[in-house]
Amino acid sequence: MPPAKVKKIQDIMTGLKTSAQGKEILKSAKVTGFYPVNDSDFNKAREITLFAIGEDY
Repeated sequence: MPPAKVKKIQDIMTGLKTSAQGKEILKSAKVTGFYPVNDSDFNKAREITLFAIGEDY
């Protein structure tokens, strides 16, 4: 995915908590908000998946 599109989606998702409509979306999803992460933030989950079911992502 092009970096500009990634940034746009990230900005929209992390900005939901700043508007009434966004807060309703978050509430309906039963979450309080989103924050930016990097791909490497998922490394531990990948390790656990590899160990548990032998799949490498």
